[in-house]
Amino acid sequence: MSSPSILALSTLIGTIVGAGMFGLPFAIVQSGVLLSLFYFLILGICVTYLHLFFGEVCLRTPCKHRLIGYAGLYLGPWGRALVTFSTIAGTIGALLAFLIIGGDFLEILLSPLVLIPAPWHHILFWLPLSLLMGFGIRLIARVEFITTTALFLTMGLIFLIAAPRISFANFPLFPAANPFIAFGVILFSLIGWNAIPEIAELFRAKRDKRRFDNLIVAASAAAIGLYLAFSFSVVGVAGQHT
Repeated sequence: MSSPSILALSTLIGTIVGAGMFGLPFAIVQSGVLLSLFYFLILGICVTYLHLFFGEVCLRTPCKHRLIGYAGLYLGPWGRALVTFSTIAGTIGALLAFLIIGGDFLEILLSPLVLIPAPWHHILFWLPLSLLMGFGIRLIARVEFITTTALFLTMGLIFLIAAPRISFANFPLFPAANPFIAFGVILFSLIGWNAIPEIAELFRAKRDKRRFDNLIVAASAAAIGLYLAFSFSVVGVAGQHT
């Protein structure tokens, strides 16, 4: 796989994998393992196809747009208005979740070393990432490659540490509370359409559709594999106490 493909793959995986991952173990306990695996199968297929459809639109449209621009171009004013509302609301909600969780994690990491007022952890998490956005997709893709690699290594370490303590008795096969809790959490955790227009730019010149499609499928499969390894490590150790 060439360097642009590696960078694009890491960017898409980094976009898909986010705050939703940390809600998965609890959601799986509440909805049961069997139903959660069913959700992963059905939603994984559906979301992957949505990413492929969106990627097709990005490659076939001569001018570069984002989702709102494509909606206006192909669906007209009503489509643009609907997608504008949903995109703004969804993006604000997702970024708020990332900001809260990222700041909390940073506080856990820094608290043994230095005492910083609570709001500053979230500011320190937000500021460098916001500045990074001004340098373009290629630098972001390189940073994503480093952070995605670190994430997979960290989750692999968590799995190795947890493996001897995993008990199959801790896995609830059937719903313990609400069978639909895992549906929304899993759906949110699989979505990465925000990155599709950006990584399509890396393939637009060569119009290498086959490699672009394979990259989207590989990113979805890698994200699901990471989610399952992390979730079953936590649930296998903690069980109903997750």
